Amino acid sequence: MPTARAFLAGATAPCPQNVDGLKGTCVYAIGGIHDEGLLSDAVEAYSPATNTWVTLPSLPAPRSNLAATTAPCPQNVDGLKGTCVYAIGGIRGENPLLSSVVEAYSPATNTWVTLPSMPTRRSFLSAATTSCPQNVDGLDGTCVYAIGGRDLFAALNTVEAYSPATNTWATLPSMPTARAGLQGSAAHCPQTIDGLSRTACVYAIGGFDENSPALNTVEAYNPASNTWTALPSMPTARALLAGAGAACPRLSDEKKPATLWGTVQGSLLGNPRHRPTCVYAAGGAADNSTPLDTLEAYNPAMNSWATLPSLPTARFGLAGAAAPCPDRQRHHNGRRGHDCIYAIGGTPDNGETLLNTTEAFDTNLGLIRFDGHSRSGAQPREDVHHGEHGEEETSPPSPFVHAGVQGRDRRSVPTG
Repeated sequence: MPTARAFLAGATAPCPQNVDGLKGTCVYAIGGIHDEGLLSDAVEAYSPATNTWVTLPSLPAPRSNLAATTAPCPQNVDGLKGTCVYAIGGIRGENPLLSSVVEAYSPATNTWVTLPSMPTRRSFLSAATTSCPQNVDGLDGTCVYAIGGRDLFAALNTVEAYSPATNTWATLPSMPTARAGLQGSAAHCPQTIDGLSRTACVYAIGGFDENSPALNTVEAYNPASNTWTALPSMPTARALLAGAGAACPRLSDEKKPATLWGTVQGSLLGNPRHRPTCVYAAGGAADNSTPLDTLEAYNPAMNSWATLPSLPTARFGLAGAAAPCPDRQRHHNGRRGHDCIYAIGGTPDNGETLLNTTEAFDTNLGLIRFDGHSRSGAQPREDVHHGEHGEEETSPPSPFVHAGVQGRDRRSVPTG
């Protein structure tokens, strides 16, 4: 990433049009802190198709500890059309310290526009996008969800939703657990829990509160019922983590050596065209300053967690996104169109060192062992991996790939 920074936000959206070096789907890195703890207005986009970073128009309001997500642009707003990247809340360098500002970037116009403010000022929040809840005044179609966070005094359980179709915010039922520095994603609801539909849920994972520097609690919000449900805890308690929803990783199973992590009944096992969606949790901090390289995934189809190969770089305050893998990794793997989980920026030491490192976990190459009951991870074998039909293939590429430039020097930052 061109600008080393931490406590930034990430999102995935179409690349801006007519920008040299970018095409297809892009990963966006937004805001954060950079040199000497200064707030950043940097917006940079990475194109997996070209393995290139490009600097885009700056964030109108510089801030850190914000949230970002992708959703349809609001209707009838000048300068916006198609799909937008939303930058929500955070910390700003003026009074009031906490922000309720919401800004949307349209790749189609390469423009930022300020939208109606979020009702609650907060930082350390997360955001996700899925269907709006039914029968809630002011909400219709697809919604942007702003989840948890912190005010000046305590962690929050606040949940608010914005509807681009109506350009309106509404307050929703609170999370059971107040938390800040959480990971929020949208993915299919768990299939084995009563009261949750088979549509998409919003997940709230980990974070911190006044009593604990690291939580492992996980809760899911179902828009169809407008309710929250507690889920199995994440194996590793942590805060200031990142992640996204993407296709579940391939598994090395004793009975089926080249299967996919499918439904409880196994009806999707081995079928790469119908891979279930998992929620990934990457990096984070075990306490206020200890970085983690942990990567874990929750499978809604099985209502369980798995531990995956560790991140190459331990860090917290990073951003995450799911997007197509870099072209060079897809060609090496022999397949196109599969997902990578991107870990972007962050810090290993509470901001003394800022990272511009970007790493991507290839969900097709991240082979782990599945024992049918508890799900524990192992590093892939170095000499052999399996193809789609179980055949052995030698010398696999690592499940991780460095995307674009990387490094730790915040004073001499390479450009994209």
